Amino acid sequence: MRYTAVDPQTSLPIPNAATTHPGQKLIYKYFPRIRCHDCPGKLYTPGPALTVDNFEVHLKNRQHKERVEERHARLAKQAGIAGGSAAEIKGELVSR
Repeated sequence: MRYTAVDPQTSLPIPNAATTHPGQKLIYKYFPRIRCHDCPGKLYTPGPALTVDNFEVHLKNRQHKERVEERHARLAKQAGIAGGSAAEIKGELVSR
């Protein structure tokens, strides 16, 4: 959750509250954030349309896919399955 300044008229987050003029009234709210557990440091704030779209683009990113494959390979090695697919890994882990 991120504590963010919000414009009371539009209910949209203000990216930099320090740039507002002195008489402007702001309210502060907590906004949820999406964290990618495979890519440290990647946080996305869901909001009007584009931010969720940005997270979907991140999921299709080559580097993200490589990190997911590394994690699946590590899980397969821990489970004793050499070269297993993600479905086999999940099935093996559930059956144990």
